[in-house]
Amino acid sequence: MSRLIDPMEPMEYINHPNEVLRMLRYFVRPQMDPETRLVPDYPAEPSIGVVISTYGSIPFLDLNLHYLVNVNRLRVLIHDDCSPARDQLIELCRRYSPYVDLYSTAERMWHKEKIGVIGDTNSFLVGLQWAQQNKFDILVKLSRRMVVLKEFASNLRRLAVESDAFTFGSYCESDDFPLRTECMAMCVRAWTHPFPMNQLSTMVYAKLPVFAEYWFHDLSRMLAYANASPRYRQYADTHRIGAAHDGFVRWTDLLGEDRYTPTPGALWHNCNPLEEYYEAARAVFGDRYTLDHFRGIEMF
Repeated sequence: MSRLIDPMEPMEYINHPNEVLRMLRYFVRPQMDPETRLVPDYPAEPSIGVVISTYGSIPFLDLNLHYLVNVNRLRVLIHDDCSPARDQLIELCRRYSPYVDLYSTAERMWHKEKIGVIGDTNSFLVGLQWAQQNKFDILVKLSRRMVVLKEFASNLRRLAVESDAFTFGSYCESDDFPLRTECMAMCVRAWTHPFPMNQLSTMVYAKLPVFAEYWFHDLSRMLAYANASPRYRQYADTHRIGAAHDGFVRWTDLLGEDRYTPTPGALWHNCNPLEEYYEAARAVFGDRYTLDHFRGIEMF
């Protein structure tokens, strides 16, 4: 049976100066202090969980869940930003039981530039807590209109073991985004370290506006610097993609280098029209959805 995830309590902020300094030791001198070494410790077959940040959007979620659950055999958390579609979301989760859990915020957190992407940031925070509780090695974060149409989990597992990286993703050349947050993968062991989790919880519960693509890239850079794995150091040196995009390993299965260029096996609203979402859904579900179902989704 799919579960409804209860709202999680805000994490305690790390306010004491000595505690802050202790956390910073992971990022200031990770190679020199054995007590603060941070390594991925991936098993041979890393486990993967997925969190989808959404506001309702049942047709997009249904199509995504088909491929995530039935094709990739992954567990999924739907992070809903207090939409009026809660009953429909519960029914959708039951359809994919027991692979899908639902978390719904107590109030609308939004995903708009004028007030910051707090709702999207909260999906990272809640998703990482959920992944840690379920002992996943890797968490994939997807935005609701980032729809997967193929098997990708096996390649991501191989990339994680080969690289020993903490963050996997891509960038957008057109918008000069250093890291695309609509689709990225994170090492749960590293991203649930108290330092990044404190940063995330502070942003969410203080309702601070954040430019996600730059803010998460900064966090990924700090984690990459703290990565004490020799395998990661070697991989990063031989697969360097430029100083502007350091901090993560290129993950090419679902993302190209520009959000306006389509990627085979995935749909994203900046480069794929709604008609393509509809046709992909029709190929799987028949007449369950019409094109108007996809058109009726508000942007944020």
